[in-house]
Amino acid sequence: GAQSEGPLKAYRMLETALQGCTTIARVAHFHGNSGALDTVVMTLCRLVLPCLCINSTDPVTQAVGGTTTSTRQSVVSRFGRSSRAMATCQTLFQIVRKYGGGQRESWKPVVQV
Repeated sequence: GAQSEGPLKAYRMLETALQGCTTIARVAHFHGNSGALDTVVMTLCRLVLPCLCINSTDPVTQAVGGTTTSTRQSVVSRFGRSSRAMATCQTLFQIVRKYGGGQRESWKPVVQV
């Protein structure tokens, strides 16, 4: 019914947007436009990173700059529940794998992901 159309429509919109990012990356790489390629990659990184951020309130964990197992599990669980984050991350790494030779400024955000 009408309720199931909302999530399906949102997923189709996301799929179309990610296909657009892949197309832009392909054209940018073909024409040697590293700036446009970097912009696409950095935009995808910005969409994925919030799902992977660790916001630990444990002072010991923060002091040593580490993460606890439960914090890591929380991040994995949050990422695993987000089809948007998973699809975006998959597209990001497909682009990096295919066109990474044309990247310049966008490697740091990729490494952060």
